[in-house]
Amino acid sequence: MKDKTRETFELFIEKANLLEEKTFVKNSIANGLNLNIQFGSPRQIKHNISDREFIESVVVTVRMFYQDNDRISFRKIASLLSDPSLSQTFIAFFNERRKELNVYLDSFGEIQGVWDGKELTNRNIFDTFVYGDIAHTNEEKRAVYLKWKELGALFILIEYLFVRILMDVVLLIVEVADAMKLELAGKKIVYT
Repeated sequence: MKDKTRETFELFIEKANLLEEKTFVKNSIANGLNLNIQFGSPRQIKHNISDREFIESVVVTVRMFYQDNDRISFRKIASLLSDPSLSQTFIAFFNERRKELNVYLDSFGEIQGVWDGKELTNRNIFDTFVYGDIAHTNEEKRAVYLKWKELGALFILIEYLFVRILMDVVLLIVEVADAMKLELAGKKIVYT
């Protein structure tokens, strides 16, 4: 295996392990994410999302896998797949998971609709929180985020969906890291 490939896989695994150890991730896996809607007067939407500080710490690490300018991003990892020492099984697994991630992000979650001319896909919800508030303050995404915050109970629902999307991304990252561990150890990857 090329040194660059090995080093990048090791860094990917290190950061994925860091994600698994985050309190927010551990709590979400152990307790699940719950949304409670109470109809009547007053109508209430509540969720069990933990402290924002925990979410922000997860986002900072997830961003390394998501943004193309980091060497452990899914796109940069894809560029390493030409390493002749990588098994065809790993290459197929990685490409399938990367495609699965993009299809998931580009699809609608529980809310299907359009906001300010943009579809409310999982990617748009994720990007609005990440780039409009938590990790950046992109002007356009920030404006959308602030409008969403004014929606009251509906914002709580959108925030809940963001956290679910975030956790789904984390779980996929961890799954890819596990496959990388097997590949580095020369063990066969079995996937369906």
